Amino acid sequence: MAEYGRQDRYLIADGTVYRIADTDSADDAVIAIIEEHSEPDAVLRVLNADAVEDHLDGPMPEDFPGAAIEVFGPGGEVKEVGWLPEAVLMTTTTASEQQEPEQEQLRAQESVPTAPQAAPPDDGAPTPGQAPAQEPAWSVGSRMWADVPQEDVDTRMLIATSRGIVTPSGEVVSRPFAAREHLGMFVCKYTHWGIEPEDEDDKWDPQRVKLAITPYALSAMGFEYDNILPSELDNVVSEAFGAKVTYSKSGWFTLKFPEQPSGGAARSAEVLLLPFVHLDPSKSRPNDRGIAGIVGKDTYLSADELKMAHTAGRRIRWLWKFQGVTPGPRWSTVGATIAMRTMKKAKDGKWAAIEAAPIPPDVSKRGRLYSPWWVKSWKPAKPDDRYDGLPLARFQFDQQNAYLPSATGAFLGYGKPLWDNKPEISEFFWKENYTPPFVLAKTTIAAGDQLPGMDEGLPLPIPGMRWDKEVTMWLPTVEIEHLLKPPEKGGWGLDPGSIRIDRTYRWPNQAQLLRGFGEQLRDALVRDRANGEEAFVDMNKAIYASFFGRTIAAGDGQFDFPFLKFRQPVWCMTWQALTRHRAMAYAKRIRDNHKLYPVQVLVDAWFYDIPADMDYHFLEDARNKNGVFNNGSYRYKGHQLLPEKKKIRTR
Repeated sequence: MAEYGRQDRYLIADGTVYRIADTDSADDAVIAIIEEHSEPDAVLRVLNADAVEDHLDGPMPEDFPGAAIEVFGPGGEVKEVGWLPEAVLMTTTTASEQQEPEQEQLRAQESVPTAPQAAPPDDGAPTPGQAPAQEPAWSVGSRMWADVPQEDVDTRMLIATSRGIVTPSGEVVSRPFAAREHLGMFVCKYTHWGIEPEDEDDKWDPQRVKLAITPYALSAMGFEYDNILPSELDNVVSEAFGAKVTYSKSGWFTLKFPEQPSGGAARSAEVLLLPFVHLDPSKSRPNDRGIAGIVGKDTYLSADELKMAHTAGRRIRWLWKFQGVTPGPRWSTVGATIAMRTMKKAKDGKWAAIEAAPIPPDVSKRGRLYSPWWVKSWKPAKPDDRYDGLPLARFQFDQQNAYLPSATGAFLGYGKPLWDNKPEISEFFWKENYTPPFVLAKTTIAAGDQLPGMDEGLPLPIPGMRWDKEVTMWLPTVEIEHLLKPPEKGGWGLDPGSIRIDRTYRWPNQAQLLRGFGEQLRDALVRDRANGEEAFVDMNKAIYASFFGRTIAAGDGQFDFPFLKFRQPVWCMTWQALTRHRAMAYAKRIRDNHKLYPVQVLVDAWFYDIPADMDYHFLEDARNKNGVFNNGSYRYKGHQLLPEKKKIRTR
């Protein structure tokens, strides 16, 4: 039998890396696996960060698992990290998908009782204004709930239940659909739509009427949804409702209904079939089901039909406050619509001047640049024994709604960018009331150990910088400005001689383009947090995070028409950098004020080891005059008890 020396050995199975114990029995198991159950010369293939984000169609979320593979350079720095394909796949697989049978049959997310029988109206279609023969509470004109004010959204989107068709404000406008063909009849004949058929194909901002249909209503119509293959769903929906399916995703179907025999012009509608919201989930938000809520949270839609419709109505009306938007299959496009309409409403000409600006091919053929975040494997320099013998816990602190203040206040470039092959570094010097040009710059930065102010207890300011040698990378303006800005102004105060700028991709104009967008969402966050509206807070965060994240996407994940102007990776790099700058400022403040260093970093979150019973509030940012945290402030996120003999790290 072959002899194998003891060393670090790993087992990779189902996307997880296991360290094999250094014992005799483990040796025997390894030998058995090698000699009897394996093949030599296997190649381990992993995904780098760009490949993972390609798979996700956007940036990795904050809670995405860390890399499994680290590649070290000659200086001991991590040069590259890699994720196991199986781990990425498992992470982005939703619980609902895992529970589906091999035939990929669709299952409703809830058990639906037999719906009450709805009698068809005299002309074969539901007729607004005609009271059905049913319980009085659902008579046409009655209000099923009174806490949602009547607004124009009542003429844009309706909710179909097994007992009647209601507006978001709760007014019953028709008897229920008694047959599948009644959907098309209603869409084409309903006289209170606030959108004309000719508005459906507006080139720049298409408008369509919308309906959300409950599982109970589908059952009452005779639509059996329990055993449908995903590949057949569009055809089944088309045949069932007598309409052409021109688009479908996550339970949303754009249906083009023909002119109705009983009257009613042809028109299109966006129809949400609630049993199918679990299909095609966003890869970056796999548990998010749009207005239905987030799987596993108490705010997910109730199985009770009246509560389901009421909750959906509240959420539809909440969205309407933001420039008259209505729900859709992806929060990123909802956010893009709000941003687009806000900028158009300003009538200052900036929207017309914005042009899509992907990363130029001679900068990156793949349209991606450096990772904006420090590697998860980062560790500080020295341990400290000041709390030896005390039970410790690892406390996590991160920014509240980190991206929102970054994007809202950022100056962003617009217009057609051009090359400048002779840039002057003096353009990026800090001056009072001065905004440097918005550029993407080919920048060389000296080795970290040659730069004043760098601290081995903290990461270097920009991921990709090295302690042992200079590096060259493409950086947005705010990164260069931050390195040169005086420390008393929040920067690093580096000597201009330690930075060289060889070339810039320069935008002719800049402005705080997303201020109006961000302020709307910020004000809503403050209000909804104060009122305990957890679902609205979740929707708000999903809107801005998905929208911001998609601006940097390359390939299939990019914004499509009519949102091509939001293909802006350098915008996203800008607010990612600003978020990281706040993170570094926080870590430096804790170091300076409390002589305490972090032991771990994950995106913008810092982890500190302190005694488990210590009051941790000294590690939080100050609250505002209303007693709450401002967006971008650091606050406690959670903690975990540590095994004995763990030491905190400090200088």
